[in-house]
Amino acid sequence: MPDVVGLKQADAEKEITDAGLVVGDVTEQNDDTVKKGRVISQDPDPKDGRVEVGSTVTIVVSLGKPEVTVPPVVGLQKKAAAQAIRDAGLEPVLEEKESDERAGQVIETDPAPGTSVEEGSEVTVYYSDGPSQVPDVVGKQRDVATQILENAGFTVKVFEDDSPTDQATGTVLEQTPEAGTTQPQGTQIVLVVTTYVAPTETPSPSDTTSPSPSDTTSPSP
Repeated sequence: MPDVVGLKQADAEKEITDAGLVVGDVTEQNDDTVKKGRVISQDPDPKDGRVEVGSTVTIVVSLGKPEVTVPPVVGLQKKAAAQAIRDAGLEPVLEEKESDERAGQVIETDPAPGTSVEEGSEVTVYYSDGPSQVPDVVGKQRDVATQILENAGFTVKVFEDDSPTDQATGTVLEQTPEAGTTQPQGTQIVLVVTTYVAPTETPSPSDTTSPSPSDTTSPSP
């Protein structure tokens, strides 16, 4: 009598037939320790020794751990969601995701709510990082300011201003919305950038001297 406990169903059936025996009823049941698709038990038991050729062997195949349903936790705060996942017999894995929802609020799960999975399976819980605060870029050069804002998830529109100012050309003079305000991702930040170029000082006529007629002495006869 071959011992097929722990084998995959197909391998177990092959061993039984190769031994000159017949595969009888195959039943399935959940099991917390035996992987899905593997044999949990057989009858006759291999410990019973030899059996007649052509005898029937029945096997019980594992369906794996019992299946449970992923609970609906979207909209909950991450701690409450994680506890609900644990209460359902699953293992939460928390991951932050870019979103304009309130910080810490669950925005989706993987697998999705209502999905049937094996008890003890991992469920990834994605929660919002919250709306972003607008960085302060006033006083920075245009290219630097634009990069900072885009890295923070905003878009940028620039207006140029050639009014006289003591700031260097290309400096951000104003921004709207203001720095520190909380705005949704993708909000357009308007920058006012100076293009003013201070005129170069030129010498006045009084700063240049030229010989006057009185300064020249004509030769005496």
